[in-house]
Amino acid sequence: MIETLPRIVGALAALAVPLTLVPVTADAALPTPHTSARAAAALDVVERSAAGTTRGTDLTLALRELAVSRGEMSPADRATADAYLARPTEAAARVGGRGDLSYSVPEARPACNDDICVHYVTSTRDAPSLTDVEDAEGRSGENGIPDFVDATLREMTAIRSQYLDAGYRAPKSDGTRGGDSRFDVYLSDLGGKGVYGYCTSDDPNADPGSSAEVYDVWSYCALDNDFAEFDNTPINSLRVTAAHEYFHAVQFAYDYYEDAWLMEATAAWIEDEVYPDVNDNLQYLAASPLTAPSFSMDQFVDAGSKANWHYGVWIFFRFLSEKYPAAQGGLPTIVRDVWRRVDAAKGGPDDYSWKGVDAVLRARGSSAAKEFAAFVAANRRARSTYAEGAALKYPVAAPAKSFTVRDDRDQAVSTTIDHLAAKTYRFTPQGLPARATLGLEVDMADVARGSRLVITSVDRQGVAKVSQPTLSSRGDYAKEIKLGGLAYVEVSLVNASGRFTCFVNGPFSCQGKAKDDRQKASLLAYAVY
Repeated sequence: MIETLPRIVGALAALAVPLTLVPVTADAALPTPHTSARAAAALDVVERSAAGTTRGTDLTLALRELAVSRGEMSPADRATADAYLARPTEAAARVGGRGDLSYSVPEARPACNDDICVHYVTSTRDAPSLTDVEDAEGRSGENGIPDFVDATLREMTAIRSQYLDAGYRAPKSDGTRGGDSRFDVYLSDLGGKGVYGYCTSDDPNADPGSSAEVYDVWSYCALDNDFAEFDNTPINSLRVTAAHEYFHAVQFAYDYYEDAWLMEATAAWIEDEVYPDVNDNLQYLAASPLTAPSFSMDQFVDAGSKANWHYGVWIFFRFLSEKYPAAQGGLPTIVRDVWRRVDAAKGGPDDYSWKGVDAVLRARGSSAAKEFAAFVAANRRARSTYAEGAALKYPVAAPAKSFTVRDDRDQAVSTTIDHLAAKTYRFTPQGLPARATLGLEVDMADVARGSRLVITSVDRQGVAKVSQPTLSSRGDYAKEIKLGGLAYVEVSLVNASGRFTCFVNGPFSCQGKAKDDRQKASLLAYAVY
């Protein structure tokens, strides 16, 4: 089992606050006289999101960072953090003028079945519509429970059943929190804050100052009370949000401290697997490996031009699940198997994110590096390589640079490539004799550092031929490609490195720093005839 301190330190990297932690000890778990800069940043993110002044914040992961930084707060700030982490029904959840996630009136009797309870209020802005013209099964007829509450319970129950049928672990029991051991969902006016929903934990073991070394924790979720503020229909927004957020609760039963990019990418992936016709996650492809292939894939980015990047990475898991479609309970098994590899509960393998992906792919006769290179190639023709690509008009990035090849003069490229990223160069022949070939000379970093090469030849009918040629151990390659009948040739220089210095508060997999960023690569192309 990985030691507690590095795991806790690393989990906070999702906030991108590069500060050094004081080692966590039993004494350090007590409130400190002053709040550290990193803990203050975590609190600020949650406060602004709860007040609705920062829309689109990833509140689930922000609350996680708040939970694990409580021990670095002053008594006053820790009390505020505890209020945000408390359930909406608890008096301790009252924060005051800085933005609440709590009810201001007593809740109504929750709507429950054997596994789930949906909590709500019947007044204030947190109340859902009180319309009651359907029963619990959605059939015509009143049952004394607002229809939106019934719909939430139905959708959550169906999602839970499908996840269990697919072989996922159920969220951990919270004992009697929320009233009893059933999983708790709270409806409140989150949409007014620009938030669809969130899941978090009030498990005492989620506090790094606890004496137990436990990485799997119980959780509860909160969902918007009507989804009226969002573009999709309320029922569709409810469905994909419930699928996404409840998957976080499942993830927390494997590893509460797992890499944030994996948590969000797989949660965005599964919402479209459960509800394939909603396509709410299509919006995230605007900032994703489809549109920015030179940006390292395994990052959690919550601001700037790549905001919500971690959501857009769902397309990588769509690529894997389309290539390896074996399913159980209606869901591809490959993502479930990744979560089984990163499982940090007692007895679990406890791989970090990219290591878990690699282990699962090796069990299928491949590797993470090989599939990442194939993913890069697929993204060059996303509208033809993905099942929904054409219908949903998946975006495709322009090549890093395009060249017209008219004669035997050299076309040279010199660049650097970060890990889990790639750059593609297009060569279009013009006015060359039919016998002409394209000479290629490639010089990349050693293969042991993740270098991969993909060559895609596209004929005049748009048919592509893709290959992953073998580089020398030193990353070199030379080849002549027949140009007759070709519209263009694309050469993708890929850095598929999965090597990290782990648990150093870095922004990448295993909360680490990549060992193979900014790798030099050169490419020389010329016509031979």
